[in-house]
Amino acid sequence: MKEQKLGNLNGILNAESVVERKNDGILETSTGFSTAEMSSLTALCNAFFPSLPLEATGLVLDSSDFSKDVEEFYRASLPNGWSTFEVAETMKNVLKPEDLKILRTILWLLSTSLGTFLLAGRQSFATEFPFVQRFGNLPLEKREKVLLDWSTSSFSLFRTVFKAFKIGIMWNHFTRVDEKGHNPFWKAINYCGPDPVAMTAQLSPKPLESSVIDISALYGDELLSALKSHGCKLTNPSALAALTNVQYSPKDHAIECDVVIVGSGSGGGVAAAVLAKAGFKVLILEKGTYKARHDLNLLEGVSMRDLYEERGFMSTDDKNMVILAGSTVGGGSAINWSASFRTPDHVLRDWTQTLGLEMFGSPRYSEAMDRVCERLGVQEDCEEESFQNAVLRKGCEALGYHVGNIPRNAAADHYCGWCNFGCRRGSKQATSETWLVDAINAGAVILTRCSAHRVLHTPNSGRKGRKAIGVVAKIGGTERQVFIRARATVIASGALQTPPLLHASGLENPHIGKNLHLHPVQIVWGYFPPGVAAKGTCYEGGIMTAFSKETGGWDTTGYGAILQTPIPHPGFFASAIPWRSGSHFKQTMLKFSRTCSFIVLLRDRGSGTVAAKADGSLDIKYKLRSDDEERAREGVEKGLRVLAAAGAVEVGTHHQDVESFKLRPDSSCIHDKDFDEYVRRVGKKGGAPLYCAHQMGSCRMGMSSAESAVDENGESWEVEGVYVADGSVLPTALGINPMITIQSFAYCIAHNVVNYLNET
Repeated sequence: MKEQKLGNLNGILNAESVVERKNDGILETSTGFSTAEMSSLTALCNAFFPSLPLEATGLVLDSSDFSKDVEEFYRASLPNGWSTFEVAETMKNVLKPEDLKILRTILWLLSTSLGTFLLAGRQSFATEFPFVQRFGNLPLEKREKVLLDWSTSSFSLFRTVFKAFKIGIMWNHFTRVDEKGHNPFWKAINYCGPDPVAMTAQLSPKPLESSVIDISALYGDELLSALKSHGCKLTNPSALAALTNVQYSPKDHAIECDVVIVGSGSGGGVAAAVLAKAGFKVLILEKGTYKARHDLNLLEGVSMRDLYEERGFMSTDDKNMVILAGSTVGGGSAINWSASFRTPDHVLRDWTQTLGLEMFGSPRYSEAMDRVCERLGVQEDCEEESFQNAVLRKGCEALGYHVGNIPRNAAADHYCGWCNFGCRRGSKQATSETWLVDAINAGAVILTRCSAHRVLHTPNSGRKGRKAIGVVAKIGGTERQVFIRARATVIASGALQTPPLLHASGLENPHIGKNLHLHPVQIVWGYFPPGVAAKGTCYEGGIMTAFSKETGGWDTTGYGAILQTPIPHPGFFASAIPWRSGSHFKQTMLKFSRTCSFIVLLRDRGSGTVAAKADGSLDIKYKLRSDDEERAREGVEKGLRVLAAAGAVEVGTHHQDVESFKLRPDSSCIHDKDFDEYVRRVGKKGGAPLYCAHQMGSCRMGMSSAESAVDENGESWEVEGVYVADGSVLPTALGINPMITIQSFAYCIAHNVVNYLNET
């Protein structure tokens, strides 16, 4: 029966007449959704986040303001306080067209009796006419049962649809704010909103403003004047276009420089500083915008929209892993969590002895790490540890597990849990506060909203068949182009964007876009009522100050998992936690501020691929290898035990189909048979949601073109003068936060570019 229903459903989903529905007589709303689709979306919103009578919850509240906030939270449903149109708008903005088409078709089917039967089965039956009901007419308990059936279905389509609607609805609900920047349910879940200290701090001038040009905001003579005033040498684009067989229009412009750098993150920022300080004219292209401290409002929804790739909703093609990557001046360094580990010794041995890359065993690389750590002010002291980090440290010490301090590119008194939205206090030393400042002080210029789409190169009689002569870039939001002629080209777009750019430029090395490592992350959590364990909330304080390598395997291969702490804010928390009913979800959200989460970060042997689709979007394929999955399980088990040892009264994971475990207050059950069985069962359970904040290896460095995309100097095997200086060149996964390693790579590669320019 299920197989037959799925076959019927796939037939309907692929039917053009249903998908287009141009003549069905249904009016389109301002979102592009039909009224029938909006009706179904409203019913889904009410099912995911229903209005619940307080007396049915069993909660006993007093007359305090907090109790009134909790009561309002329980009685509210999404459409009653927030427009369903906002949810539709979110889905329209973040979903790829093909995914949006599927979800809209699902909504349309749910607006009909037959479609609801196909998607909901017997839950659509009624004892009175009509005997098969559409989704919006089903009672709440039946709608909730449909959602639960989807969430654990053996068919991936239903699981994906459930996840998409849950994330879209819950994210919108907890990140939407009114004109005063306020969400009415933050009080009930004990969330203060944007960092109150940072929002009232006295801010210094924007450090890069004098040398950043938003190229999309200027036209004609105004743009030419701005470029000239920043020392840019202008030239005729027609000659460059003709030389490289690229079409151009009279609205296009061309600039000459010594080095063009694509990307301003950890790789591009360091390379820009080294090359500019060496006396070369450097032009940096950044497809994102410049957000200085003044521009950061630390609101979760706005920050994710402005600072992240695809608004923070990027995922692998199977939707099983959420991928977080920066898209702003400073790249990932602007939104990361401050962790500043040097490249571990076991990784350096692997690269030197196994792969033959001698540089990593040399004083040169060690000196590069020294220089990088010095420029970023890396240190290990922490004056006050956050709630989550204190729990990690306490639990590890109680069990005799390893626990250590995380070096950070921030001062010891840095107590900010909003740095994933940019550091408004200016304490975290991103490239926008360090290397890029050095670069512009030496004459570099940054063009924002400028997206490189092809490396320009011509035939060459030298050591390689072709030689780079620059790039051509699209000016954001327009059809205009800018040609940049350069003696050397440095690609630092990150491990996800660099391979598609090289492919679009005609490079054919088979390792471009392959060997993509993602440091897959699973999350475990524990609830600590107020007064249990450390003080504070999950979102306050330094994001990462403690870590455990208990299962990291650092004494052997280094392939294992480490424990660290993430930074959950309400939108992410609500989107990520399991949903089992409206009541269960609201109870979980009330525990938000005292729920401690650990990330289980894996050094992956397995890898994936990245390429561009025909529409320009990324196609990221990744699946956990079985041996990687086994190593991750050990980390999950250890994480649950650490939480229990620290005093959690309830622990769990993000598995949709695994319940949490309630512990006795005296923590004696960490050695209890029932708890041991729970830990083993969770550890063996596959299919946990995965997350990724580190992307590496998709243009890896090696000793020959048969095994790598770039040589040991960071230069392309195919085109002279094209260097890659970002996380994509890492030969393997690291197993720890890669910022210092990427910057150290870039430091060495940039000096290779200096030598190349001096010799040509």
